[in-house]
Amino acid sequence: MKDQILISATWFLLGVFQLIIYFIERKNQYLSISEERIKRITLFFSKSLKISEIKKVTRFRYSYSVETEIKKLSIGREIIASDSKKDLESFFDSLKLNYT
Repeated sequence: MKDQILISATWFLLGVFQLIIYFIERKNQYLSISEERIKRITLFFSKSLKISEIKKVTRFRYSYSVETEIKKLSIGREIIASDSKKDLESFFDSLKLNYT
């Protein structure tokens, strides 16, 4: 009996946690670009790079890799809306880097 209650409570808590993740991700953008920074936002962490320090942008099948001398930022292509992908690629083109 106690095992059933524990299993049910665990599944309930996992469901609540999944709902929390959904609403947080829905509220926040995955990627934001300001005049100074490009920032990837995930549930628990965010990572940003100064645009002026970007040295290389590489396009892979499912992601982009944006690199500075020190840091690297991976951006999942499947998460970005199709119209936003065009804007992102235009942004990368405007950097006038070795974009592959």
